[in-house]
Amino acid sequence: MGKTELHYDNYIFDLYGTLIDIRTDEEDIKAWEKMALLYRYYGAAYEAGELRGAYVSAVHDALDASRRENGGEASGASRREYDGEASGTSRSEYGCEASGAFRREKGGDARPEQADTAEIRVEAVFRRLYEDRGVRPDEELVLWTCRIFRIATTVYIRLFPQVKERLRRLRENGARTYLLTNAQRVFTENELRIFGLEEYFDGMIMSSDKYIKKPDRRFYQCLIDTYGLDPARCLMSGDDAVCDVAGARNAGMDGYLVKHTPARRRGQDCGSVPDRRAGAGHAGRKVPLV
Repeated sequence: MGKTELHYDNYIFDLYGTLIDIRTDEEDIKAWEKMALLYRYYGAAYEAGELRGAYVSAVHDALDASRRENGGEASGASRREYDGEASGTSRSEYGCEASGAFRREKGGDARPEQADTAEIRVEAVFRRLYEDRGVRPDEELVLWTCRIFRIATTVYIRLFPQVKERLRRLRENGARTYLLTNAQRVFTENELRIFGLEEYFDGMIMSSDKYIKKPDRRFYQCLIDTYGLDPARCLMSGDDAVCDVAGARNAGMDGYLVKHTPARRRGQDCGSVPDRRAGAGHAGRKVPLV
């Protein structure tokens, strides 16, 4: 089979909701019962509800510190969500895309500059929960606590159909592929590994690496600077109109909104549909479906 002429040199992808279908439930008291038991194993005494409350408080404090460090404003949207307005019914805030202020704007007319783009590194949260009970955990214990939390709160995780085939086809036709995702590296590295996705990317940047996230233009600029990309030769594909489309355009790239049909989310490959309100690349250019 001959090569296909591509209209971009660099294809950048969101992860959760675009390549990986995931649902987590961080409200599940049974998950917190297991986490409380883990903490008690190492001398940090918590009841399940108490531990969850301490986790939420520590996350809020970490976000506020990140906002101060990065000059952002605390919108309060992520607090409302994590206090129960939206979390637990769809993808979680700290491992996946479209969190906080973004989720309510999904597919809407919000602008990137209105979004709260502060990010945290969740390892610091779990470390603090030990320290608040007088325990000084080593790095290995913190790492495993994060992993166990992710396992305990994951309802399901699966790869969307034909993802590998389409990424492979792009690379065979001379494109470079990158991952730019609002995600915690301590979670995401393992989830990329179980699906064997690492080999399909020339580079990847996760928001926990930089303490900022999409649609912040600075986060896109990190990718551009790290890999020497020409924004005019880049296409960003993702399932969020603000984070992935408007954010990309604000950084000088084209953006393509991936919309998986309900049947595709059930595991059938029914293709992706571009949202023409958000725009899908330059007029007349062919955009590969993800």
